[in-house]
Amino acid sequence: MRINPHFTTVGEMANWSNFEKILLQFLESDHDFLLVGQTREVKSVYNELRDESAISLDLVQFLTLRICIRGELGIYELRWYLSKYATSLPFFQNFLSFKFIHRIFMVNKVLNRLQKMQVRRIALEALVGEVLSKGLIIPNYIEPNFSTVLISRDFCKALLDLNSSEILTPERAIFALARSAAFKCVRIANLV
Repeated sequence: MRINPHFTTVGEMANWSNFEKILLQFLESDHDFLLVGQTREVKSVYNELRDESAISLDLVQFLTLRICIRGELGIYELRWYLSKYATSLPFFQNFLSFKFIHRIFMVNKVLNRLQKMQVRRIALEALVGEVLSKGLIIPNYIEPNFSTVLISRDFCKALLDLNSSEILTPERAIFALARSAAFKCVRIANLV
């Protein structure tokens, strides 16, 4: 996996024409992914990802919201933190193994939900790879904020096609394309 790191400023990302030049330069290169963001964050993420063999995602956004602050889509990050830690605690692993507890109706509903959360966590960790699973993985939930993003070649081409009329800002264009569900997208919190 070859990553092309590009350091930007907030002003550069606010203008589509500047961002379009970055995307076109990336497409002319032979790199697999473009890593765009502020210098400190890009260096941190690039150092983490250098040893990663392959990423099967189209877009990875590295952005952490405050726990009790709602994102643009109205979802709290607190839900994802609770899901990750509840399913990884040994207490819940042991609790799920007791067969007699499954007979209690309300407990059975909670256990089924925990099992689904556990399967989702394991699947997400397998999807994003070892390095990215150090952070909190939030699937299909991209925020339209200036942040460090890892973009695949296919996503980059689609992004240029989507915003050829330059109506959207880079953040909104990335957000709109990620919400189309045509690409595999995740947001990683607490990695940088």
